[in-house]
Amino acid sequence: MATVVTCETCGSTDFDLHDYCSVMVLSSERALFTLKCPKCGTKVTTLSPIPQDMRSGIAAAARKMNAGMGGCETSNR
Repeated sequence: MATVVTCETCGSTDFDLHDYCSVMVLSSERALFTLKCPKCGTKVTTLSPIPQDMRSGIAAAARKMNAGMGGCETSNR
């Protein structure tokens, strides 16, 4: 099911998560996307599932940056 994002300023729903301004990956399946409304230019943020066709690219970028995508690590503290 596709994520529906709505601009609170103009009501536009013409968004594509592939056109993000920034993305903060929260898990292997979910991310916080910041998008620019194509109608009025307002920045819109949404917590959404990462589209399947973007997951391998996002995981590769995380590995390249040593950002980790393996879940929580335990500590001996």
